[in-house]
Amino acid sequence: PSYYQTSIFIGVETVPYTSPLKPALEIVREILGGYFGTNLIQTLRDKGGFIYDWACFTDNFTESGYIIFNVAVAHENVYKVIPIILAEFNRLAKGDISNEEIEMSKGHLTGSIDANVEKGLDYVDWYGMQELLNPRNVLSVQEQIDIYKKVGKQEIIAASSKFLNKDKILI
Repeated sequence: PSYYQTSIFIGVETVPYTSPLKPALEIVREILGGYFGTNLIQTLRDKGGFIYDWACFTDNFTESGYIIFNVAVAHENVYKVIPIILAEFNRLAKGDISNEEIEMSKGHLTGSIDANVEKGLDYVDWYGMQELLNPRNVLSVQEQIDIYKKVGKQEIIAASSKFLNKDKILI
């Protein structure tokens, strides 16, 4: 095997910071690759041993946003990994999402928020981004967590179907 690696970014454009779809898409991001237990990470890392590292992230700005799944793979595994990732985007776009995936993802997302505002810089970032991008609706951590808890399965499926379909994916 080669010690050289390729970094692959696969993503989709999503919504602005103030969009009501943003919370559902953040849950979709968690389902896609936000933690060790997701289907995609289990397949790529634990079953396949294909990836060295991964990140799944989202960002939202005043006019648009994105979800990106990024992996580091050995050169010889690039053409094995891309179809697996695209298949997972497709699975989610078709709405094949279990209640367990949703609950795990919500739990991870809300736990991450709680953990990430314990440090001063993260706390400032939490409120600063809101003040910058949505000053009329600055939410406390608990208010944001309550929003995530209320997002229903149908909202998550609708967001996945709208944004993760194959004609919108960029590699």
